[in-house]
Amino acid sequence: MNILIIPKVYCRYKDQLEYSLEKNYFFFLKKIFTTSKIEVAIGKQFYIKPNLIILTGGNNITLFSKKKEDVERDKIDNFFYKYAIKNKLPIFGICHGAHFIARKFKCRFKKSNKHIKKHKIKTFDGKNRFVNSFHRITISKKGTNLKTLAKAEDDTVEAFINIKSKVGGIIWHPERFKQFKNIDIKIIKDFYAACNTSIR
Repeated sequence: MNILIIPKVYCRYKDQLEYSLEKNYFFFLKKIFTTSKIEVAIGKQFYIKPNLIILTGGNNITLFSKKKEDVERDKIDNFFYKYAIKNKLPIFGICHGAHFIARKFKCRFKKSNKHIKKHKIKTFDGKNRFVNSFHRITISKKGTNLKTLAKAEDDTVEAFINIKSKVGGIIWHPERFKQFKNIDIKIIKDFYAACNTSIR
């Protein structure tokens, strides 16, 4: 199995765009898919034939930001989103990546300061848990054809999937826990399995 990770775009200097990825993404994904090969895309360049694409966090969607790095990230995400849809590949978003996918499904957004660091959510199995969020953009209304997997206490959407379209996303950062959570592993593992057993 090959996993392609789309990293954050970072502007260190005025005209210098860089790509950045937290190393824990590798450890987290290897915990889920132990025999996988993982590649980080450099811009729109990649060399493996992916079975799964991960859109990471770290940027803002262009609905809220027109910074150079966010506009560039939007172009890159669009490229890989279209690639995934065309090739019927599962694509999963984490934080910014989930926001990006949610926008494709006409979700509504609003800003909130209640989603910084630890806050409570209720997951698809009816259980409450705390997640580690680092965003001020929330999904205030679910878009078309998305199934909600988790909601925050303010009723905003924290996780979603669409198995037919092979897309999914979570707004928190599973890779930042000191010990990875079984529920986060299950969400992504089940998402990938369901996408590969769905009718094409």
